[in-house]
Amino acid sequence: MREAVAVFRTAPWREYSFLIEDGALGALEHPDSLTIGIPSASLAKDPYSFHEDLAHEFVHAWNLMRIHPVEYHGPGYRAPEPSAGST
Repeated sequence: MREAVAVFRTAPWREYSFLIEDGALGALEHPDSLTIGIPSASLAKDPYSFHEDLAHEFVHAWNLMRIHPVEYHGPGYRAPEPSAGST
């Protein structure tokens, strides 16, 4: 993880937490943490087997949570416009 911080030159938080959930699927990035599903049985067999997945999701702390195109204004909470095929 040190390498990711070195690429971006600074960490945008003081502390970062990895929240690992047994049996959950996928990952969700938060401003200063990551929730990721990893089967405990897999970790018991090889505790390093998910390092690539953790590193990949960790980089999203910058490229999804901190770095945005100028047009990005955060999540929208209005109902989306219907598409042509959904009416």
